Amino acid sequence: MLKQHTIRFAKAALLLCCITGNKVATAQSGKEVLETGFYQTAEHSNYRFKVPETTDSIYIDTAAICLSSDFREVRNVVEEYGHQPAIQIRLTEAATKRFAEASKRNIGKRIAIIAGGRILSAPVVQSEIPGGELTLTGGFTLEETRAIAERMQQEVFPRNSRVGKLMQALASFDQALLQKDTVKLNVLLTEYFKMIHSNGFTETKKELLLHMRQGFLKYDKIEQLNAATFRFDEELGYVKRKLLVTGSFNGKAFSVKLDVSEDWTWDYKKEQWQMKGRQAVKQQE
Repeated sequence: MLKQHTIRFAKAALLLCCITGNKVATAQSGKEVLETGFYQTAEHSNYRFKVPETTDSIYIDTAAICLSSDFREVRNVVEEYGHQPAIQIRLTEAATKRFAEASKRNIGKRIAIIAGGRILSAPVVQSEIPGGELTLTGGFTLEETRAIAERMQQEVFPRNSRVGKLMQALASFDQALLQKDTVKLNVLLTEYFKMIHSNGFTETKKELLLHMRQGFLKYDKIEQLNAATFRFDEELGYVKRKLLVTGSFNGKAFSVKLDVSEDWTWDYKKEQWQMKGRQAVKQQE
């Protein structure tokens, strides 16, 4: 059965559709793999995409319209209109102009979206697409969109960048909670750290470390349900993410889905991030 893939470019307020036999097709030729980004089609090239269960084939122009380095933000969401899992991409100002110009040149033709060396979709352009805010939807599960968004984030934000290091700090913090690693938590948290739980219970850094040692608060599972979103203001970093957390609180077991906001500060001397605040709110059903 053919599956319909839709890309909605938010600022253009239109839907672009591509019919493919599966969600993802390989976008590689020999040992070479195309970088993550948006590509025009060509009359002929070494990169040929055959649409499964159809006679259509797409040749991709290797001169990309924009690459992951042109992405300002990548995240996975539940699409507002159709309530489908989606990937949102916000382009830089320069890439926004290039994309608008490319979409104008390619009206009636396809633009291919590639991530991790694989084609996600190749919609037909209906009109010029300005604005630089793009939403990719259609046939994906929430887990698939999270995995794709995180893979894109890793390309957009290298491990040695400040954003890449913040992504590593997030993973280290979750792991420290699960392992009750108070030594690692002591390094990751500022002295004035405060955590506000979804039930209103508040802990300082000293209290959190004590409760972890005493077993008052225990985490059994911390699963991130979406790709985290990041915002920066000089030495401050603000993170929002959705988590599924299970464990026990004062001897009572819990399992809850949370909307979590975390505030981090950059230590210039140590070149590392430290969390200064965290607030969790129970997700509405």
